[in-house]
Amino acid sequence: MNTRLPKKNAWRCIEQYVEYIFRGKRSSREQIRRRSRSVGEKCGLILLILFAGISCLTSQFLKSPWVEYPLHQIVESKRIKPKFLAVNQFGDLYLLDDDNYWLIYLPGDGTEPRIAGGWGEAGENFSLPTDLVASPALDIYVCDNGTHRILRFDRKLNFLGSLDTQLLFPYSIQFPNHIVVNQLGELFVSSDQDWVIYFISSDRKMITKIGHTSYGRDRFGDIFHIALGNQNAVGIVDIGNEMFYQIERSGKILNKIELPENKCYIQPWREGWLLLGESGKLYFYDPSIDDYIIIEEPDEKTLSIFPSDFDIMGNTMFLVDRLNGKIFRSTIQFIE
Repeated sequence: MNTRLPKKNAWRCIEQYVEYIFRGKRSSREQIRRRSRSVGEKCGLILLILFAGISCLTSQFLKSPWVEYPLHQIVESKRIKPKFLAVNQFGDLYLLDDDNYWLIYLPGDGTEPRIAGGWGEAGENFSLPTDLVASPALDIYVCDNGTHRILRFDRKLNFLGSLDTQLLFPYSIQFPNHIVVNQLGELFVSSDQDWVIYFISSDRKMITKIGHTSYGRDRFGDIFHIALGNQNAVGIVDIGNEMFYQIERSGKILNKIELPENKCYIQPWREGWLLLGESGKLYFYDPSIDDYIIIEEPDEKTLSIFPSDFDIMGNTMFLVDRLNGKIFRSTIQFIE
């Protein structure tokens, strides 16, 4: 025999409670309903705050110490000192040495690396590289600030061509310095001349620019780093305004918040963003609470790091140290 519980409307229960509280006072049915709604909403808010507090107490980040990433002996023999790095979804690591003008491919399976690039102003050569990114389609893009070009390579560093950003119309790009590429093959490029983000289509036509004077107080001031986030959103570290922005593909600002420290490198992780400060501190920006969480190092004796670039693949983070050019690796997990 099944026993069925009588159905009772929750709001009616609250109304009866309010009627009990306000008994003896002349209150119309509508006044009671309004008071009931107010009581219900406040109760709901209190429960939400309690739930959020419990969630914070029962969830934590688990991070391993930074350890040096072993390089292939061929690369070690070159005595490289990279400044930029990128990693793709297969764990292939790419390094950019702006002193020797080398672009280095380190396969994730540990097989023999490949070195491309070299100083020059045409073809696969570059003169002042300022950024490196691995696209979702596995192509590798390099910003060459010196020749106003964006160079494109395949996964194994075979040169595929370049884009002269000075020839774009109606907006030409002088001195490109940062780039991200989304799943559609569209480019977002910043320039150190005018500090805006240029949006370029997959067939390499200029679509629009983002963060210019029409943005008013939200006009970008000095773009330090950019990265591609979830659903083609773009994260922007603006050290001129000391702000971290998240923008839609269309250029609409989704949210903004003051930076936890002046210079940070960013990468998307889970539903938020990881920010690695030049101090070596790691932060997680959680959009649901619109705030940062400091991710503590597991050991007080953890070595000091001074990053010049930062990337992540899954739960594995990579950084390059600007003082010695060494590559370090760490893992991060969210424990509920």
